[in-house]
Amino acid sequence: MRCFTDLLSANISGCPSIVGYEANAIIFRRADIVNKVITDNVVDFDLVGIPIPVYVPGDLPFKPTVEGTLNANGLQKFNKKLTFFIVENSPLSQRQVVELENDAYVCLLRTAEGRIEVYGMEAGLRFQSSSQELSSVETHAGISVEMAENNTNYSMLFTEYDLPFTAVTHEWIGGLTIGS
Repeated sequence: MRCFTDLLSANISGCPSIVGYEANAIIFRRADIVNKVITDNVVDFDLVGIPIPVYVPGDLPFKPTVEGTLNANGLQKFNKKLTFFIVENSPLSQRQVVELENDAYVCLLRTAEGRIEVYGMEAGLRFQSSSQELSSVETHAGISVEMAENNTNYSMLFTEYDLPFTAVTHEWIGGLTIGS
């Protein structure tokens, strides 16, 4: 599926013009977060940038993992990994993978239970690796992308951030005149 733009800001693995098609997650630059407050394991924040919808078919779920370790001071720190698939194998998806390498991101992932898990809020998800197996039944010949956030204080963060997981569209009205 070819989209109208070749930028990562368009979407990952889907076009934002698909009406009624929900994204499994949204991803956005960590630098676009303001007014972040973490209370217990719940984070509240304001987003100043536009989120990027991530579409992963139901049989290709996100694969988050969290590992805890004790550091030299006896404090427990957590390393988180998030793996997702870019289903379409195209020059556009290859450019999107390259774009992911250049910044720190936050991912909001909606679970089957309706919770919204947050990855990357503390230190930012950084690109770790990507791989592609053309004959893989698991990835449908798509690109597997692994991102990680290391040395965090919380094993898991949740949010009640009220953003629909559908593509965000904007309408532009120009030349409007209101008569008396």
